[in-house]
Amino acid sequence: MEAAAEEYNPTEETFHEFALAYEQVGETHALRAPGVWLNIPYEQETWLMACALRPDLIERYLDVQMEESLKSLEILVPMGGRMFFGGRGLCI
Repeated sequence: MEAAAEEYNPTEETFHEFALAYEQVGETHALRAPGVWLNIPYEQETWLMACALRPDLIERYLDVQMEESLKSLEILVPMGGRMFFGGRGLCI
């Protein structure tokens, strides 16, 4: 899990669809930018059990998401990203 976060190195090409949309309407419309998230899949019982029984794993899971999201933000903000949705109904 942590190794995947270390290897995640987004570039502008990673978000080429956002760049195209921003180029067309970004000056006049709010665009939801991709690439950020911080959530636990609350609709899956296994994840709820992990919250109770293995909070250390949940912490690692959220840390990895945060690390990857911050890397994405470093690319997306200079590209015009201003609006990011990346959560769910349960976040510890």
